[in-house]
Amino acid sequence: MSNRRDRINSALLGDARAQAWSNLGYWQEGHSDYPTAAKALALQLAEQIGLQAADAVLDVACGYGASLNLWHEWGLREIVGLEQQTACVAAWQDDARFQCLHGRIQDSEALVQGRRFDALIAIDAAYQWELSAWLTQAHALLHNNGRLGFHFLLLANDFAQRPRAQQAWTRRLLQLVGVQTLLNQAQLQAALQTPTAHWQDVCITDLSHQVLAGFGRYAQSLPCTPLGFDGFKIHATGWLCRHLYRQRSVRYVSVSLRKA
Repeated sequence: MSNRRDRINSALLGDARAQAWSNLGYWQEGHSDYPTAAKALALQLAEQIGLQAADAVLDVACGYGASLNLWHEWGLREIVGLEQQTACVAAWQDDARFQCLHGRIQDSEALVQGRRFDALIAIDAAYQWELSAWLTQAHALLHNNGRLGFHFLLLANDFAQRPRAQQAWTRRLLQLVGVQTLLNQAQLQAALQTPTAHWQDVCITDLSHQVLAGFGRYAQSLPCTPLGFDGFKIHATGWLCRHLYRQRSVRYVSVSLRKA
């Protein structure tokens, strides 16, 4: 749950490659290493949207490019990555296997120059974007019947009934880590039915145990010294994940849908 403008130090998490993973991970029984869990989170979303080798995919906020490597292993016919951070783009911009788009999500339609994609995927990132703008951009970039998949944070269905102090504290914590849009599941589903961008086959899957609890446990197992800013950030993110999971105030979900 790192701010994408200041990406988490993947080497401290256990992935020191140039094209490293940088997500919270999908932590399953028997898996305790970070690269395996991070890859599993990407696979979970790809499988939920039915990503196929014949697809042209736009991977939004693809970081250092680990997910682009994964799609190449799958044999996808066209792989385009979009990333804002120069330090991340440097890890893969000269890799001939992928097309590199360096810029902001808000500028994605201009960057692709009229091209359309079969699938858009955003791994562990979209909760830091304004939802309506993200959905509008995604809708414009997809072919008809194209699929969109992203991870998101949702407020608990009973959040409005929680004590006011707990509500305020939770909202403040989420704002501190860059969360832009705070909705519960019913509000999210309503937001997907807009007059200008129609979606269908909406599927929302709760991954709170595998992601929030899983990363929280893993971060707790990492050495506390030497700490420094990067180490502090990882431990603070782990604490936040554990706190949100224990309180059941926020759910971590994967969302898949199809352009109608």
